[in-house]
Amino acid sequence: ADVYIATWFPTALSVWLGAPENSKRLFFMQDFPELVEEACGEYGLRLFDVTLRLPFIFVANSSFTKELILSKNPMAKVYVSGVGVDASIFYPRKDHIIDSRGKPVVMAIIRGARFKGGDIVVKALNIINRRIPIHALLVSEGDAVRKIFSENKPEFNYTIFRGVSDDFLAKLYSSSDIFIFTSYKEGFGLPPLEAMACGTAVVTTDCGGVRDYAVDSYNSLIVPPGDPSAVADAVIKILRDDKLRERLVEGGLETAKRWTWDKVVN
Repeated sequence: ADVYIATWFPTALSVWLGAPENSKRLFFMQDFPELVEEACGEYGLRLFDVTLRLPFIFVANSSFTKELILSKNPMAKVYVSGVGVDASIFYPRKDHIIDSRGKPVVMAIIRGARFKGGDIVVKALNIINRRIPIHALLVSEGDAVRKIFSENKPEFNYTIFRGVSDDFLAKLYSSSDIFIFTSYKEGFGLPPLEAMACGTAVVTTDCGGVRDYAVDSYNSLIVPPGDPSAVADAVIKILRDDKLRERLVEGGLETAKRWTWDKVVN
């Protein structure tokens, strides 16, 4: 081939060592140390460090991952691509998935990786529910939510969804008053942008990758990672201020229009 593109740091090493020297060797970089350490341990971190120092042409999925590359390889050639939202799927839907019986609906995605902050989700929802009773929509994978519930007992009403399609995910976003995103770190962090595209107010942590599109008080409220009380305070603030919620929704819809796949690919 004339061009080889690696999309994960172990295959980046394979591309560098295996592709012909006269070919173009690219590394689409979407990784970060917290993800690497959890997936591959100390050896993975050392390999990750090596791959970032190789003279690839880098395509970073965010400004955050670009900074990671340049911290190891200051002379690297790095392009930032961003990540897109499929506007044919993620848009405001009129049909709501559940009847919350008048309670505000707060949505979150819970995954097993520690850096995703699933425990922060449950702790924050418990705090919110003590102040304003809510119904939570939780999208999970495998036993992740069961494990977190065993460590942090939920005090709120909830519905769990597993293995959902993108179309159904868009309906869940549209059924929610607020979407919360609690990651400690993300290479890009697509779910808050998907929620914005569906007309849902967003509370997100300042987890790195979201900085390319999340703007505090314009399209989201941004809080520090690892702080369930800050997440809860932001959600309560939105629930008690309809004008703020409307402003965040409007800003989110405008933001999502700038992040369609067509624009990102161009």
